[in-house]
This record gives sequence, C-alpha cells and structure tokens, in this order.
Amino acid sequence: MFGCSVAGTGAPGRDKRGGLAIGSNAGNKGAVHIFHGTEPSLVIYGKTEKGKFGITLSQAGDVNGDGRSDLLAGEPWNNEKAERAGAIHLFY
Repeated sequence: MFGCSVAGTGAPGRDKRGGLAIGSNAGNKGAVHIFHGTEPSLVIYGKTEKGKFGITLSQAGDVNGDGRSDLLAGEPWNNEKAERAGAIHLFY
C-alpha cells in the first residue's frame, strides 16, 4: 500500500527545496520512496520478508552533523536478530 507513511525529509535537494519520503508495502518487504519533485529520486527496499519496512517514517534531525536532516524508517517485523524483534534504520 503506497502512502502507508509520509515524512518530510527536511534536507534540501540541489534545488534548495525539501523532499518527501513515502512508505509502501512493496513486495511484502516494504519500501521507502524519496521524492525531490514529482518523480522518486531514490527507492530503498526492506531486506526482511514481511518486515514491513517503511511502515513508519520520521525526521531524525541532523544526527551526523552534515547540515542536512536525516530520516528514520521503522521495520517492526524485522527478523535479523530475533523473530519479529523489529528494527529502526537511520539514513543520512
């Protein structure tokens, strides 16, 4: 389901405008589509089958100090460490 979560990226693109991150349940693993304009500039896919990657999104502030806002993406049913232990992914 495209649009299950939405967050402003806050990080200006080359055009000095902020972007938009939109989550989807693509291919049962999930995905996050990053938009700067009308077409996605980047699509990040989840790794865990049925992990629901991107079902939650949030701005993270400037975690790494590069002057640009970072993004958090939740994956509540990630199984990499334990059965449905979940994971939060930071993108900067």
